[in-house]
Amino acid sequence: MAFRKDRDDNMWLTRGDNLDLDVKNLTYKDENGQKQIYVFEEGDRVFFRLQTPKMLRTIELVVNLETNKAHLAIVPEDTNDIPFGIYKYEVEVVTSENKHYTFKADKNFTVDRELEDHNNG
Repeated sequence: MAFRKDRDDNMWLTRGDNLDLDVKNLTYKDENGQKQIYVFEEGDRVFFRLQTPKMLRTIELVVNLETNKAHLAIVPEDTNDIPFGIYKYEVEVVTSENKHYTFKADKNFTVDRELEDHNNG
């Protein structure tokens, strides 16, 4: 798998590859300006959204309340039809009260070329 993520949360993935990634330690600033880690609650839903010029792809993550992580699973079908290039992504939490909080916004997601044909074996 050709995947990498830098310190600024920009990501690179080879088109057609699988990606399994735990999203954790989502931070925000409280009313006093102090950095806090968001704690998932029952009913929270987490979404990964990838914007390309022709579509908005949305993938819902699986939330684990015990570990305070959300798991992102990208399968080949999620990127097979996306042209190679640099796109924008975000990670958003929607609470059970339907409040929306975007934790990662306007980050780069690069869909890279693959050099081999996966159909030959």
